[in-house]
Amino acid sequence: MKPQIEYNHYSNAREILVQDVLNTIYLIDNKGNVLWKRQMKERIRSKVYQIDVYKNNKLQMLFSGESPIYLLDRKGRDVENFPVQLPAVATNELKVIDYEKNREYRILIGIRGGEILNYDRFGKKIKGWKFKSSEEITYPIDYFLLNGKDFIIAVGSEGTPYVINRRGEERMKINEKLPPYSGKPYKLELSNDINQCKFVTTDEAGNFIKLKFNGEKEIVNLDLISDRHKYLYDDINNDRKNDYILLDSNRLMVFDHKREKLFEIELEGKDPSNLNMYRFDSGNEKIGFTDIESGQVYLYRNAGGLDNNFPLKGNTSFSIIDLNKDGRQNVIVGLKNRLIVYNLK
Repeated sequence: MKPQIEYNHYSNAREILVQDVLNTIYLIDNKGNVLWKRQMKERIRSKVYQIDVYKNNKLQMLFSGESPIYLLDRKGRDVENFPVQLPAVATNELKVIDYEKNREYRILIGIRGGEILNYDRFGKKIKGWKFKSSEEITYPIDYFLLNGKDFIIAVGSEGTPYVINRRGEERMKINEKLPPYSGKPYKLELSNDINQCKFVTTDEAGNFIKLKFNGEKEIVNLDLISDRHKYLYDDINNDRKNDYILLDSNRLMVFDHKREKLFEIELEGKDPSNLNMYRFDSGNEKIGFTDIESGQVYLYRNAGGLDNNFPLKGNTSFSIIDLNKDGRQNVIVGLKNRLIVYNLK
């Protein structure tokens, strides 16, 4: 898994949470000491959220597997009422929503049979919530607030989008579909007008699909790529407009919002993966990925040049953060059975 950065609510230090291929999870401090480890029955399938379940400024770690929802305290122990056993296998990762920013968390997760379950911070089902689809909810659930209204977004395995409210009721209907789920997520591009909000994703042919909430669909064809491509739809050149970023086979291609090619790089590796965007305090955006075959990670600047520190040894997705709060950025990455922390110059 990508190393997750956790915060120690006692010391305010940054710590690292990782899981190995045998499903053991480790919490490691910023000096490399293992604070605790715990054998899990399955792999973590979601982001690891830190939440304050008791509203006392002490943080717990919330995440989901294939069936249970876990909530661990600072020492890796189960919090009361957890893990929550789901009535069926999860079909996506959990989503945490804090509507009023008052720590009254809502935990949403899709399960087999097309249902979305909704739990409170103590792992109890929310009364009055009911949502069920004719297809399983496999895309990640999303949420946004617009003009004082809540919008919970879910997409089924066949590409049917759902826009629902806090009770699980349909808030508006979108008649067009997204591509069937193939492991590639969607990104929401928001607008002040709900009808102009849009989903953005790609299909197997590498076309970008833009679907507005009013049902209008646009297909953007940039280049011939394979169905194994990875993509980002994000602002790489800092002009406040999203750009098209594609990683496929041995090519990294970046187009601006007008679809003009900013750069294309031929890569040495044959199967790059774990495409991510990294933002720095200076406003610089960089593109990172992993070449598992060679056991190296790469970071490219927004003008297309390879960052001076890279490539580095690693074979997982990587995180970049100032781990020690000393003004120096660190790359945190797995390499076989090791966790490595690099200092960036």
